[in-house]
Amino acid sequence: MRVRLTYSEKLSEIINKVSELAGESIDPLAKNLKLIESLVEILKIEKDDSAIYVHGLLDRIRKSITETDEVLAEASALLEAYINGVINAATTPPPQPESTSQAPSNTWDPKTKSYKKKSEEEE
Repeated sequence: MRVRLTYSEKLSEIINKVSELAGESIDPLAKNLKLIESLVEILKIEKDDSAIYVHGLLDRIRKSITETDEVLAEASALLEAYINGVINAATTPPPQPESTSQAPSNTWDPKTKSYKKKSEEEE
């Protein structure tokens, strides 16, 4: 059983945390893949005699995959927050104050990620 916790993480550690969470899903998914391959073979050989056993096995596999999905959802949410908070913030210009009827005196320079006076831009 997993419990959702809210915690903070240093921005510099988010990528490592996402990698760690994603890595946690590898073994359970590999195990479930092997179980599915096994139950396919069991059904081919045992047919009706294995239905009850395979039904229980399928249920266990589904529950395990659900737990893995929760881990991956946590990783995805962390990465989404990182993208919105760091990557998009670095490429999106800050909002300009509402302009008056006169032309804006500054323009956004994406290279320097700052505003330049119009006179600097013309030079």
